[in-house]
Amino acid sequence: MTSVDEEVAKSFGLSIISKNERGQRSIVRPTCFYMPHCGHTLYNAVLRTNWNDLPRLLVVGNSFSTYGTLLMGSSNKAPFVCAAEADEVPFPKGFESPEVFNNTSLHWFRAAGRIVADAQVDGESDPEVL
Repeated sequence: MTSVDEEVAKSFGLSIISKNERGQRSIVRPTCFYMPHCGHTLYNAVLRTNWNDLPRLLVVGNSFSTYGTLLMGSSNKAPFVCAAEADEVPFPKGFESPEVFNNTSLHWFRAAGRIVADAQVDGESDPEVL
């Protein structure tokens, strides 16, 4: 996040996480995670950590429905992303370069997550989670 990003966020009363929590920030009130172009492992960690509080969670990031398609047959790589029942609205495609933010979406959840069978919880060792 650049200093300009931080200034804008703070001007809207948003809090910036000062240390890398590897997606394991538990929420206690409605919270927006701004995560454009992160790896599926990081989205998975955010969802896993807040699985029982999904209705309080808003995620700006890569399309979860696209991940569901891309990871079909290997959902164990991101079980919470694949199991999340999110409402999703894609961002408009208004950038000069078509590959910039090409699958960014706004995600929200109407209910807590359902049971995820055989979910791996060792994503912290994944190289995508920095």
